[in-house]
Amino acid sequence: METFCAVGDTQLCELISAAKARVVYAAAGISGDVAKAIGVLLDAGIEIDVTVIIDPDEEVCRIGYGDQEGLAVLQQRAQRLTTASA
Repeated sequence: METFCAVGDTQLCELISAAKARVVYAAAGISGDVAKAIGVLLDAGIEIDVTVIIDPDEEVCRIGYGDQEGLAVLQQRAQRLTTASA
């Protein structure tokens, strides 16, 4: 696989679900489908490192990079992780 390549949500979800050790998602925004795929991976019970780097500004969604659903899914996931570790 190349270091940098353009992919759509379907391919991203497939790559995320096939991850065995690490997922690094760095983009302007995130779609609901991709955020859900990350959640499914975290719920799978395997030990895996996941890093998500996005711009949470509403303008990112307005110009077509990700959507509000993706942000909401990530926020809910982060709240559950924070509550579980407290």
